[in-house]
Amino acid sequence: MRTIHVFVVATLLLIACVYGNHDHDYDGDVTHASIIIDTTTTMPSFSCPPLPPHTPKNVSDLKPGDIKVVMALGDSITAGYAMDGLSSFAVMEGRGRSWCIGADQNATTVYNFLKYYNPNLFGGSLGTHIATQNWLYIPEEDVLNAAQSGAKTGDLPQHEMGYLLTQLKNNKQINMASDWKMMTIFIGANDLCSTCPPNGTLTATTADQFEAQMRSTLEIIRTIYQGCSSP
Repeated sequence: MRTIHVFVVATLLLIACVYGNHDHDYDGDVTHASIIIDTTTTMPSFSCPPLPPHTPKNVSDLKPGDIKVVMALGDSITAGYAMDGLSSFAVMEGRGRSWCIGADQNATTVYNFLKYYNPNLFGGSLGTHIATQNWLYIPEEDVLNAAQSGAKTGDLPQHEMGYLLTQLKNNKQINMASDWKMMTIFIGANDLCSTCPPNGTLTATTADQFEAQMRSTLEIIRTIYQGCSSP
């Protein structure tokens, strides 16, 4: 049986932190309010020595430089929604600065930390683009960041996994059989918000639905990526 290596980091209930200073310009009409956020951050320098070439025996033996591919599922947090603030013109997503998979130069992200140990790391999302709807993607910029603003757990199995699988199958840079891959799942805020007024309860995600949808997603990952590990 062929073994495919993927390392899954699953975060189901999140607490979001926003870095930077907030300047609020409010004229009394919420439709004309704007929020400007200073998201200027620079990748900190550190003097950790490069790691020698290494072939991990299993996930317990995995080192940062062993990871070849980074992927992400999630909602607006991972999509980088409104990282530069809100305006009446359009809402943008700073996908290149996404906390786990942003690949913009000098952005403080997990992806860029890993890239320090493996300069050939692949999958990071790039730049800033308008928030997409109806599960549209810009593959040249989103790359393997399948997160979509507004997503709930029920959107993961079909929509987000569907996009990822298409990109993985069509990309010759990825060795599906041997490359170690890290997948981040950061989801749950919109499921929780759907239970709160004024949203009502018609679209609320129940605890049983949440569990079933997450199990479905993880089962797809387990089936496709045989030998995957989820901490």
